[in-house]
Amino acid sequence: MSQGSGRLCRLPHNRMTYRKVGDASMTTDHYRPAFTSTVRTKPVAHVTSPTPEREHFIPLRADDLAHLLASSELIEVGQQHDFLDVCRILKSVFHFEYHEELLRLKNTYAPFDPDTDTVSLRWSDEDSNTIQSDALFESLVHMFERANFRRLNRDQLEKAFEVKSAWGLNLEVDFDIFDRLELFARGEAVVQRDHRDWRNWYRVQKKDVLVHQRLVVAFKLRNGVVDGAGREGVVTLKIFKEIPKGDLEMLLPGTRVQMTLLDRAKIALPTISGLAMTVYKIISKAMVIAFAGAYGILGFLGLVGGTLGYGVKSF
Repeated sequence: MSQGSGRLCRLPHNRMTYRKVGDASMTTDHYRPAFTSTVRTKPVAHVTSPTPEREHFIPLRADDLAHLLASSELIEVGQQHDFLDVCRILKSVFHFEYHEELLRLKNTYAPFDPDTDTVSLRWSDEDSNTIQSDALFESLVHMFERANFRRLNRDQLEKAFEVKSAWGLNLEVDFDIFDRLELFARGEAVVQRDHRDWRNWYRVQKKDVLVHQRLVVAFKLRNGVVDGAGREGVVTLKIFKEIPKGDLEMLLPGTRVQMTLLDRAKIALPTISGLAMTVYKIISKAMVIAFAGAYGILGFLGLVGGTLGYGVKSF
């Protein structure tokens, strides 16, 4: 590319037209394509564009992207079919390669599958089980990173767990129960959800919530710790959609509810008032019976006995 005054110049190898942006530097980082293309997408009413960190994920289908490039100025007229043939060949190659990787991953996951309905013919001791478990998680990390998921590290998880959600409970995660814990996220968006607040007289309001569009949770509990179904030594895989970033801890086992003084008061005050009313009614009834004397007690028992006898007779 010429280092002139920023006039348009054409690269012969890819026929892409560039224009200069700014005057500070002449590196290729300061150039961008001069052509523009339009992609027709379905309208999404409840999702708005967030401003998170840049991701590798491109929210386009491979076939749509191939046809978009074929119809752009990058491809000469008459070469669109050849370009699409190359795209189909590449798609077939990737499909074959990842099919082999999928089979290897399924074989690695088989000893730890909690939902398997087959009998394993392989016997392994604790050491080999640990080696297979580590190999499985390394394969999962590689696969999801290749799928443009972001791996959430321990610091990111702890910061997310500190955020108090307006909908869910405030939970404390016990990391000591996990032998391995991995979370992968892809895509961020802002969605609107209904919210009621006492400051607005509990009227429904729309509130923006930052969510992970796709979230994968993979974990293995430590030896001696069982999951909710009583299973031990299994690896659990779960995938979720549109999970608020402040509610990640609600997806994990072994959490404890953290209650503020206000939360405790909300539970304690109705309970105490209910007990007080019950005790008051018991004492008042006992006093009425005591003042009524023996005749009042006999009349009450007669009324109860007559009602029960009529019911038995009717039956």
